[in-house]
Parts: sequence; structure tokens; C-alpha cells
Amino acid sequence: MNTPIRHSSDIKMTILEGKSLEMFEVITININVQSQFSKYKITPNKLSFGPMKFTESKEMKFVIDNKGQFPFMITIYDFLDHEMREQLQ
Repeated sequence: MNTPIRHSSDIKMTILEGKSLEMFEVITININVQSQFSKYKITPNKLSFGPMKFTESKEMKFVIDNKGQFPFMITIYDFLDHEMREQLQ
């Protein structure tokens, strides 16, 4: 998803006199911008471990595919691992 903004005049620059700070001139600055959002796809799109006992473990594989314009990093970790959580902050 991208959001273009064309010929926006929302930014105004005020030029002040150096000593008195009296307003000398206001200039409108026209800008064009476009935002980009991360896009990714997780396959399979539904991960279900089904009913499991508390002590039971099950392994499932999935793929996170970057579909966006820019690279990004993903870290998957055990949320109860406090040391890892500290490293990521």
C-alpha cells in the first residue's frame, strides 16, 4: 500500500528578522511525497497446532516472504526468554 501526496502546500517557512524576530516573509513550500508500507506474506496463512497437552511440543514450518519494496528483519524468539527480550530492546 502506498499513499501519494502531490503538490501539498502544508509546510510554510517563516523568515524572521535576526535581532527583533519581526516576521519578514512567509514562504509556502510545495512537496510531493509517497509513503511505503511493509508487505509480507506468511505461508501457510493458517497455523493451527490443534489440541495439545501443556508438556507436549509440535513442530510446524512456515515461510515469511517479504513482498515490499524495502528489506526488513524478523526475529522469532521465545517470549519467556527474558535475556533475548532485553537484547532486542
